[in-house]
Amino acid sequence: MIEKLRERFIHLVPEKFAPVGKTAEQVLQLMDQSPAARDASPLAAALRLRQPTEPDHASLRNVVTGEQHKINDSAVPILEGGHMLGAVMVFRDVGELRVKESDRLGLMAENLRAVGAVAEVQGDDLFVTGSARTPAGKVRTAGDHRLAMAFAVLGTVPGARIAIDDMRCADVSFPRFRETLASIRGQAR
Repeated sequence: MIEKLRERFIHLVPEKFAPVGKTAEQVLQLMDQSPAARDASPLAAALRLRQPTEPDHASLRNVVTGEQHKINDSAVPILEGGHMLGAVMVFRDVGELRVKESDRLGLMAENLRAVGAVAEVQGDDLFVTGSARTPAGKVRTAGDHRLAMAFAVLGTVPGARIAIDDMRCADVSFPRFRETLASIRGQAR
């Protein structure tokens, strides 16, 4: 079941990996679909307008399959003396992540902080502040396959040094994940 869902949404098939060599934005697009939207994503709008954005019709779209999933998020630019320093993304109403294989919400924030990001959970919302710093640190998965895979992908950022405590847990939903990720990295170089 997990394999079919993963294949359907992200189109990751170990034998035929369509997104090889593409950026995340070329595969998954964060979009504001409101009729008045000028920008492709809430983050792009916040950076352009230099003010917070909270779209009513945000979604995540798989470019390969065209499938879309509604999400509730917002973006706030960080300005100092008129200079743009970055942005804060807020993922709203994600409290259900606390009752998965682990407290995925708490662990996501903890691990983002462990690799150098600023991340905080407030109620059912996750606040993540963007940074130009290269991710480095140790990740604790608590045996959660999705956390292991997410931080392994983050570890492909050039210069990243991320140690994951249990990559074997990824085998639950993607038995050849490590090999597939290694082959993608080799093809992208």
